[in-house]
Amino acid sequence: MTAKLMHSDWTMLMAQPGANFTEQRKVFRQALGPHVIGDYDGLIQQHIGPFCQALSGISGNPFPAIIDAVGAIVTRLGYGDKVYQTHGEELVRLNRNRIELITWAFTQFWMVDVFPLLRFIPSWFPGANFRKIGKKATCMATKIRFWPYEMVADAMKEGKADDSVLSRFIDNPSLSNDRLRDAMALMYTSTAIINLFYQLLLHPECQRSLQVELDAAGADSRTLSFEEIRKLPLWNAIWKETLRFPPAPLGVPHCTTQDDVWNGYFIPKGSAIYFNIGFMLRDKTIWGEDADLFRPERFIPELNPNYANLPDMSNIPFGFGLRICPGRYLAERVAMQLAVAVLAKFEIAPVDGETVDPSQIEYEDSTVRRPSNLRCQFIPRQPAST
Repeated sequence: MTAKLMHSDWTMLMAQPGANFTEQRKVFRQALGPHVIGDYDGLIQQHIGPFCQALSGISGNPFPAIIDAVGAIVTRLGYGDKVYQTHGEELVRLNRNRIELITWAFTQFWMVDVFPLLRFIPSWFPGANFRKIGKKATCMATKIRFWPYEMVADAMKEGKADDSVLSRFIDNPSLSNDRLRDAMALMYTSTAIINLFYQLLLHPECQRSLQVELDAAGADSRTLSFEEIRKLPLWNAIWKETLRFPPAPLGVPHCTTQDDVWNGYFIPKGSAIYFNIGFMLRDKTIWGEDADLFRPERFIPELNPNYANLPDMSNIPFGFGLRICPGRYLAERVAMQLAVAVLAKFEIAPVDGETVDPSQIEYEDSTVRRPSNLRCQFIPRQPAST
Protein backbone atom coordinates (compact mmCIF):
# COMPACT_ATOMS: atom_id res chain seq x y z
CA MET A 1 0.00 0.00 0.00
CA THR A 2 2.49 2.62 1.13
CA ALA A 3 5.26 1.62 -1.27
CA LYS A 4 3.44 1.15 -4.58
CA LEU A 5 -0.01 2.71 -4.34
CA MET A 6 1.13 5.72 -2.28
CA HIS A 7 4.25 6.18 -4.44
CA SER A 8 6.90 5.80 -1.75
CA ASP A 9 9.01 3.06 -3.33
CA TRP A 10 11.54 5.62 -4.61
CA THR A 11 12.46 6.71 -1.07
CA MET A 12 15.27 5.13 0.93
CA LEU A 13 12.69 4.02 3.47
CA MET A 14 11.12 1.68 0.91
CA ALA A 15 13.84 1.12 -1.69
CA GLN A 16 15.59 -2.23 -1.89
CA PRO A 17 19.41 -2.40 -1.90
CA GLY A 18 20.75 -1.29 -5.27
CA ALA A 19 21.93 1.78 -7.16
CA ASN A 20 19.01 3.98 -6.07
CA PHE A 21 19.40 3.12 -2.39
CA THR A 22 23.21 3.34 -2.39
CA GLU A 23 23.41 6.69 -4.20
CA GLN A 24 20.79 8.33 -2.00
CA ARG A 25 22.75 7.30 1.07
CA LYS A 26 25.88 8.66 -0.60
CA VAL A 27 24.18 12.04 -0.98
CA PHE A 28 23.41 12.10 2.73
CA ARG A 29 26.94 11.08 3.71
CA GLN A 30 28.44 13.87 1.64
CA ALA A 31 25.86 16.56 2.38
CA LEU A 32 24.71 15.75 5.92
CA GLY A 33 27.44 13.53 7.34
CA PRO A 34 29.15 14.20 10.68
CA HIS A 35 32.11 15.92 8.99
CA VAL A 36 29.97 18.73 7.47
CA ILE A 37 26.79 18.89 9.52
CA GLY A 38 28.16 21.67 11.76
CA ASP A 39 28.19 23.99 8.74
CA TYR A 40 24.40 24.29 9.01
CA ASP A 41 24.24 25.51 12.63
CA GLY A 42 23.93 29.14 11.48
CA LEU A 43 20.85 28.24 9.44
CA ILE A 44 19.31 26.34 12.36
CA GLN A 45 19.88 29.27 14.71
CA GLN A 46 18.15 31.67 12.32
CA HIS A 47 14.93 29.75 12.94
CA ILE A 48 15.14 29.72 16.74
CA GLY A 49 13.53 33.16 17.16
CA PRO A 50 10.53 32.48 14.86
CA PHE A 51 10.04 29.06 16.49
CA CYS A 52 9.93 30.54 20.00
CA GLN A 53 7.58 33.25 18.81
CA ALA A 54 5.24 30.65 17.30
CA LEU A 55 5.17 28.65 20.53
CA SER A 56 4.53 31.71 22.70
CA GLY A 57 0.99 32.01 21.38
CA ILE A 58 0.11 28.31 21.62
CA SER A 59 -2.35 26.90 24.11
CA GLY A 60 -2.87 23.42 22.73
CA ASN A 61 -0.91 20.99 20.56
CA PRO A 62 2.57 22.35 19.67
CA PHE A 63 3.38 19.71 17.05
CA PRO A 64 2.28 21.74 13.98
CA ALA A 65 4.64 24.54 15.05
CA ILE A 66 7.46 21.99 15.45
CA ILE A 67 6.80 20.56 11.99
CA ASP A 68 6.75 24.04 10.47
CA ALA A 69 10.05 25.00 12.10
CA VAL A 70 11.84 21.79 11.10
CA GLY A 71 10.27 21.95 7.64
CA ALA A 72 11.51 25.49 7.10
CA ILE A 73 15.06 24.50 8.05
CA VAL A 74 15.04 21.43 5.79
CA THR A 75 13.53 23.36 2.86
CA ARG A 76 16.11 26.14 3.05
CA LEU A 77 18.95 23.68 3.53
CA GLY A 78 17.87 21.42 0.69
CA TYR A 79 16.63 23.92 -1.91
CA GLY A 80 17.90 27.34 -0.88
CA ASP A 81 16.45 30.55 0.49
CA LYS A 82 14.80 31.67 -2.76
CA VAL A 83 12.67 28.53 -3.00
CA TYR A 84 11.82 28.82 0.68
CA GLN A 85 10.82 32.48 0.42
CA THR A 86 8.54 31.92 -2.58
CA HIS A 87 7.14 28.44 -1.95
CA GLY A 88 8.39 27.42 1.50
CA GLU A 89 5.04 27.48 3.29
CA GLU A 90 3.39 25.40 0.58
CA LEU A 91 6.24 22.87 0.56
CA VAL A 92 6.17 22.53 4.34
CA ARG A 93 2.39 22.11 4.32
CA LEU A 94 2.59 19.57 1.50
CA ASN A 95 5.21 17.56 3.38
CA ARG A 96 3.24 17.74 6.61
CA ASN A 97 0.06 16.51 4.92
CA ARG A 98 1.88 13.65 3.24
CA ILE A 99 3.59 12.66 6.49
CA GLU A 100 0.23 12.56 8.27
CA LEU A 101 -1.31 10.45 5.51
CA ILE A 102 1.62 8.01 5.38
CA THR A 103 1.67 7.80 9.18
CA TRP A 104 -2.02 6.92 9.23
CA ALA A 105 -1.61 4.38 6.44
CA PHE A 106 1.17 2.59 8.34
CA THR A 107 -1.25 1.88 11.20
CA GLN A 108 -4.01 0.37 9.06
CA PHE A 109 -4.60 -3.13 7.73
CA TRP A 110 -4.80 -3.17 3.94
CA MET A 111 -6.12 -6.20 2.09
CA VAL A 112 -4.04 -5.17 -0.91
CA ASP A 113 -0.91 -5.94 1.14
CA VAL A 114 -2.15 -9.53 1.44
CA PHE A 115 -3.43 -9.81 -2.13
CA PRO A 116 -1.22 -7.47 -4.22
CA LEU A 117 -3.28 -8.01 -7.39
CA LEU A 118 -6.01 -5.88 -5.82
CA ARG A 119 -3.92 -2.82 -6.70
CA PHE A 120 -5.12 -3.18 -10.28
CA ILE A 121 -8.84 -2.83 -9.58
CA PRO A 122 -10.37 0.56 -10.52
CA SER A 123 -10.94 3.17 -7.82
CA TRP A 124 -14.71 3.20 -8.47
CA PHE A 125 -14.98 -0.49 -7.55
CA PRO A 126 -16.86 -1.13 -4.26
CA GLY A 127 -14.41 -1.36 -1.35
CA ALA A 128 -11.57 0.17 -3.36
CA ASN A 129 -11.22 3.34 -1.27
CA PHE A 130 -7.55 2.43 -0.83
CA ARG A 131 -7.06 3.27 -4.51
CA LYS A 132 -8.36 6.81 -3.94
CA ILE A 133 -6.05 7.21 -0.95
CA GLY A 134 -3.17 5.96 -3.07
CA LYS A 135 -3.91 8.49 -5.81
CA LYS A 136 -4.02 11.33 -3.29
CA ALA A 137 -0.68 10.30 -1.77
CA THR A 138 0.87 9.81 -5.23
CA CYS A 139 -0.13 13.32 -6.26
CA MET A 140 1.52 14.81 -3.18
CA ALA A 141 4.64 12.64 -3.47
CA THR A 142 5.11 13.47 -7.15
CA LYS A 143 4.91 17.19 -6.46
CA ILE A 144 7.33 16.98 -3.52
CA ARG A 145 9.72 14.86 -5.57
CA PHE A 146 9.89 16.97 -8.74
CA TRP A 147 8.62 20.51 -8.16
CA PRO A 148 11.34 22.03 -5.90
CA TYR A 149 14.07 20.15 -7.75
CA GLU A 150 12.95 21.63 -11.06
CA MET A 151 12.89 25.13 -9.58
CA VAL A 152 16.52 24.83 -8.48
CA ALA A 153 17.60 23.14 -11.72
CA ASP A 154 16.03 25.96 -13.78
CA ALA A 155 17.67 28.59 -11.57
CA MET A 156 21.03 26.84 -12.03
CA LYS A 157 20.67 27.05 -15.82
CA GLU A 158 19.91 30.78 -15.54
CA GLY A 159 22.76 31.38 -13.09
CA LYS A 160 20.33 32.57 -10.41
CA ALA A 161 20.42 29.71 -7.90
CA ASP A 162 21.50 30.45 -4.35
CA ASP A 163 23.40 28.11 -2.05
CA SER A 164 21.74 24.83 -1.08
CA VAL A 165 22.59 21.16 -0.86
CA LEU A 166 20.94 20.62 -4.24
CA SER A 167 22.81 23.44 -5.99
CA ARG A 168 26.10 22.19 -4.54
CA PHE A 169 25.71 18.64 -5.84
CA ILE A 170 23.60 18.93 -9.00
CA ASP A 171 25.48 17.73 -12.10
CA ASN A 172 28.13 16.17 -9.85
CA PRO A 173 29.71 13.45 -11.99
CA SER A 174 29.85 11.05 -9.02
CA LEU A 175 26.09 11.28 -8.40
CA SER A 176 23.00 10.77 -10.48
CA ASN A 177 20.79 13.87 -10.57
CA ASP A 178 17.75 11.60 -10.21
CA ARG A 179 19.12 10.10 -6.97
CA LEU A 180 20.05 13.56 -5.71
CA ARG A 181 16.52 14.75 -6.43
CA ASP A 182 14.98 11.83 -4.57
CA ALA A 183 17.26 12.19 -1.56
CA MET A 184 16.39 15.88 -1.22
CA ALA A 185 12.67 15.11 -1.35
CA LEU A 186 12.84 13.33 2.00
CA MET A 187 11.44 15.33 4.93
CA TYR A 188 12.70 14.77 8.45
CA THR A 189 10.56 15.41 11.45
CA SER A 190 11.81 15.71 15.01
CA THR A 191 9.33 13.72 17.03
CA ALA A 192 11.96 13.79 19.78
CA ILE A 193 11.05 17.44 20.45
CA ILE A 194 7.38 16.71 21.14
CA ASN A 195 8.34 13.67 23.24
CA LEU A 196 10.76 15.82 25.23
CA PHE A 197 8.09 18.46 25.87
CA TYR A 198 5.69 15.74 27.02
CA GLN A 199 8.14 14.20 29.49
CA LEU A 200 9.08 17.58 30.96
CA LEU A 201 5.39 18.37 31.28
CA LEU A 202 4.94 15.17 33.30
CA HIS A 203 8.11 15.77 35.34
CA PRO A 204 8.26 19.48 36.22
CA GLU A 205 11.05 18.84 38.71
CA CYS A 206 13.26 17.66 35.82
CA GLN A 207 12.28 20.74 33.84
CA ARG A 208 13.22 23.08 36.70
CA SER A 209 16.58 21.37 37.27
CA LEU A 210 17.34 21.47 33.57
CA GLN A 211 16.54 25.17 33.34
CA VAL A 212 18.91 25.88 36.23
CA GLU A 213 21.65 24.10 34.27
CA LEU A 214 20.80 26.04 31.10
CA ASP A 215 20.80 29.38 32.93
CA ALA A 216 24.19 28.58 34.48
CA ALA A 217 25.54 27.89 30.98
CA GLY A 218 24.30 31.29 29.77
CA ALA A 219 21.28 30.13 27.75
CA ASP A 220 19.15 32.82 29.42
CA SER A 221 21.11 35.54 27.61
CA ARG A 222 22.43 33.97 24.39
CA THR A 223 22.04 31.02 22.05
CA LEU A 224 24.16 28.07 23.10
CA SER A 225 26.20 26.33 20.42
CA PHE A 226 25.66 22.66 19.72
CA GLU A 227 29.09 21.89 21.20
CA GLU A 228 28.13 23.69 24.43
CA ILE A 229 24.83 21.82 24.61
CA ARG A 230 26.57 18.46 24.25
CA LYS A 231 28.67 19.25 27.34
CA LEU A 232 25.67 19.75 29.65
CA PRO A 233 25.37 16.57 31.77
CA LEU A 234 21.74 16.88 32.87
CA TRP A 235 20.54 17.97 29.44
CA ASN A 236 22.22 14.99 27.77
CA ALA A 237 20.83 12.61 30.38
CA ILE A 238 17.29 13.91 29.84
CA TRP A 239 17.72 13.87 26.07
CA LYS A 240 18.91 10.25 26.05
CA GLU A 241 16.13 9.18 28.40
CA THR A 242 13.60 10.91 26.15
CA LEU A 243 14.90 8.90 23.19
CA ARG A 244 14.69 5.72 25.26
CA PHE A 245 11.50 6.14 27.18
CA PRO A 246 8.52 6.79 24.86
CA PRO A 247 6.71 3.65 23.70
CA ALA A 248 9.02 2.93 20.81
CA PRO A 249 8.14 1.65 17.34
CA LEU A 250 9.24 -1.55 15.66
CA GLY A 251 11.41 0.54 13.40
CA VAL A 252 11.88 0.35 9.65
CA PRO A 253 11.56 -3.27 8.47
CA HIS A 254 14.39 -4.96 6.64
CA CYS A 255 13.87 -7.56 3.92
CA THR A 256 15.84 -10.78 3.52
CA THR A 257 17.57 -11.02 0.14
CA GLN A 258 18.09 -14.77 0.40
CA ASP A 259 16.88 -17.77 2.38
CA ASP A 260 18.37 -17.89 5.86
CA VAL A 261 18.25 -19.92 9.06
CA TRP A 262 18.54 -18.27 12.45
CA ASN A 263 18.53 -20.21 15.70
CA GLY A 264 16.75 -23.08 14.00
CA TYR A 265 14.13 -20.89 12.32
CA PHE A 266 13.89 -20.93 8.53
CA ILE A 267 13.48 -17.42 7.12
CA PRO A 268 12.61 -17.42 3.41
CA LYS A 269 13.85 -14.84 0.94
CA GLY A 270 11.63 -11.76 0.83
CA SER A 271 10.58 -11.93 4.49
CA ALA A 272 10.03 -8.64 6.32
CA ILE A 273 12.18 -8.50 9.44
CA TYR A 274 11.12 -6.10 12.19
CA PHE A 275 13.31 -5.01 15.08
CA ASN A 276 11.50 -4.80 18.39
CA ILE A 277 13.11 -1.52 19.41
CA GLY A 278 10.45 -1.03 22.09
CA PHE A 279 11.63 -4.16 23.89
CA MET A 280 15.30 -3.32 23.41
CA LEU A 281 14.78 0.02 25.15
CA ARG A 282 12.75 -1.49 28.01
CA ASP A 283 14.64 -4.73 28.64
CA LYS A 284 15.08 -4.89 32.43
CA THR A 285 18.13 -7.12 32.13
CA ILE A 286 19.86 -4.14 30.49
CA TRP A 287 18.16 -1.06 31.95
CA GLY A 288 17.32 -2.36 35.42
CA GLU A 289 14.07 -2.93 37.27
CA ASP A 290 13.11 0.72 36.75
CA ALA A 291 13.22 0.37 32.95
CA ASP A 292 9.55 1.39 32.73
CA LEU A 293 10.18 4.65 34.59
CA PHE A 294 11.46 7.97 33.27
CA ARG A 295 14.77 8.32 35.13
CA PRO A 296 17.36 10.53 33.37
CA GLU A 297 19.86 9.87 36.16
CA ARG A 298 20.53 6.45 34.65
CA PHE A 299 22.64 8.34 32.06
CA ILE A 300 24.71 10.21 34.66
CA PRO A 301 27.85 8.16 35.46
CA GLU A 302 28.10 9.45 39.03
CA LEU A 303 24.56 8.26 39.79
CA ASN A 304 24.53 4.95 37.93
CA PRO A 305 27.32 2.37 38.48
CA ASN A 306 26.02 0.49 35.42
CA TYR A 307 26.29 3.52 33.10
CA ALA A 308 29.25 2.16 31.10
CA ASN A 309 27.23 -0.93 30.16
CA LEU A 310 24.23 0.92 28.73
CA PRO A 311 23.62 0.80 24.95
CA ASP A 312 24.51 3.77 22.77
CA MET A 313 21.37 5.92 22.49
CA SER A 314 22.71 7.67 19.41
CA ASN A 315 22.09 4.48 17.41
CA ILE A 316 19.24 2.24 18.59
CA PRO A 317 16.34 4.71 18.15
CA PHE A 318 17.53 5.50 14.61
CA GLY A 319 17.63 1.94 13.30
CA PHE A 320 20.34 -0.48 12.23
CA GLY A 321 22.65 -1.34 9.39
CA LEU A 322 21.92 0.02 5.94
CA ARG A 323 18.49 1.19 7.13
CA ILE A 324 19.78 3.43 9.90
CA CYS A 325 18.35 6.93 9.52
CA PRO A 326 20.72 8.84 7.21
CA GLY A 327 19.50 12.19 8.52
CA ARG A 328 20.09 11.41 12.20
CA TYR A 329 22.94 13.92 12.53
CA LEU A 330 20.77 16.73 11.20
CA ALA A 331 17.73 15.60 13.21
CA GLU A 332 19.74 15.58 16.45
CA ARG A 333 21.35 18.95 15.75
CA VAL A 334 18.07 20.65 14.86
CA ALA A 335 16.09 19.14 17.74
CA MET A 336 18.68 19.89 20.41
CA GLN A 337 19.21 23.53 19.46
CA LEU A 338 15.51 24.30 19.06
CA ALA A 339 14.51 22.54 22.28
CA VAL A 340 17.23 24.14 24.43
CA ALA A 341 16.28 27.61 23.19
CA VAL A 342 12.62 26.98 24.06
CA LEU A 343 13.42 25.69 27.55
CA ALA A 344 15.65 28.68 28.23
CA LYS A 345 12.77 31.06 27.45
CA PHE A 346 9.63 29.22 28.55
CA GLU A 347 8.12 27.05 31.20
CA ILE A 348 6.19 24.21 29.58
CA ALA A 349 2.94 23.92 31.52
CA PRO A 350 -0.52 22.34 31.15
CA VAL A 351 -3.18 24.44 29.47
CA ASP A 352 -5.04 26.54 32.05
CA GLY A 353 -7.72 24.47 33.76
CA GLU A 354 -6.35 21.17 32.44
CA THR A 355 -4.13 18.44 33.82
CA VAL A 356 -1.88 16.00 31.99
CA ASP A 357 -3.11 12.44 32.42
CA PRO A 358 -0.76 9.89 30.82
CA SER A 359 -3.61 7.38 30.57
CA GLN A 360 -5.47 9.79 28.27
CA ILE A 361 -2.55 10.46 25.93
CA GLU A 362 -2.98 8.88 22.51
CA TYR A 363 -0.03 7.95 20.35
CA GLU A 364 0.31 8.25 16.61
CA ASP A 365 2.03 5.14 15.31
CA SER A 366 4.28 4.76 12.33
CA THR A 367 8.02 4.18 11.97
CA VAL A 368 8.17 6.73 14.81
CA ARG A 369 5.79 7.28 17.70
CA ARG A 370 4.63 10.49 19.31
CA PRO A 371 1.76 11.76 21.46
CA SER A 372 -0.92 13.02 19.08
CA ASN A 373 -3.24 14.83 21.49
CA LEU A 374 -0.76 16.61 23.75
CA ARG A 375 -1.92 20.03 24.95
CA CYS A 376 0.32 22.53 26.72
CA GLN A 377 1.28 26.17 26.88
CA PHE A 378 4.58 28.03 26.93
CA ILE A 379 4.87 30.59 29.71
CA PRO A 380 7.73 33.15 29.55
CA ARG A 381 10.02 32.50 32.48
CA GLN A 382 12.45 34.43 34.62
CA PRO A 383 15.86 32.73 34.63
CA ALA A 384 17.20 31.50 37.96
CA SER A 385 20.04 34.01 37.81
CA THR A 386 17.58 36.87 38.23
